[in-house]
Amino acid sequence: MADQLLLSVDLAADPQTLYEAWLSSEAHSKMTGGEASIDARVGGRHTAWDDYISGSILTLEPNDRIVQSWRTTQFPEDHTDSILTLRFEEIVGGTRVVFEHIEIPEGQGSRYEQGWVEFYFTPMTRHFGRIGGTAEEVESELDAPPETQPMVEPAAKKKAASTKRAASKEEATMAKAATKKKAAPKKKAAKKKATPKKKAALKKKTALKKAAPKKKAAPKKKAAPKKKAAAKKKAAPKKKAAAKKKAAPKKKAAAKKKAAPKKKAAAKKKTKKASKKK
Repeated sequence: MADQLLLSVDLAADPQTLYEAWLSSEAHSKMTGGEASIDARVGGRHTAWDDYISGSILTLEPNDRIVQSWRTTQFPEDHTDSILTLRFEEIVGGTRVVFEHIEIPEGQGSRYEQGWVEFYFTPMTRHFGRIGGTAEEVESELDAPPETQPMVEPAAKKKAASTKRAASKEEATMAKAATKKKAAPKKKAAKKKATPKKKAALKKKTALKKAAPKKKAAPKKKAAPKKKAAAKKKAAPKKKAAAKKKAAPKKKAAAKKKAAPKKKAAAKKKTKKASKKK
């Protein structure tokens, strides 16, 4: 047998404002804090809380009533959509929004009762305000434990034990939708933990690569003296050439010395001939 709920919340806003906010993707997201996408026409699709909730619009009565098919990702696959009817009743100082939720999978009613309080009534009251209450009073009441929040009017009273169990179950289920985007960093963190092992392997490889070239470095240092030796050998002929040039004058000098006696002998012969003629 399916579960059903009848809940209501009083808000400091007129029926038209609340009706339009429920059917607006942007306004719905702002008043709940979860991303919503709504095609505001009969037959149009609607999603809320990052696709955790989905369904279609069945009936629209401007500023008065909205009927939607409604399900979450935790509905059994073979279970039909539940039906959600919202009524906007004008009261002194604002509007009473009545939630009639039927055809809920058996055993899940208490879970979604707490979900409506935590993920809709509380943020909507903070967004629009509570009738007859100051901003400080509203904040203090919304920060109180779920059992003390006065804005929920359940269709039937339930035992305190079952309410506590429902609270823990609903927190676990609805929180999954609100934290989908935060789940990605956990995967990244896991990857970061794995990297030190890879870094250790890379360090070993780089250490081996750096160690190998050290043995080959010795021949490079011996290459420099060879060039210097070659330079010295090439430089040697220049010194010999210079020595040859310097030695040449000595030969000329020796030749001059050898030539001198010959000239003196020739001079003597001339003088002898000259004396005979006289």
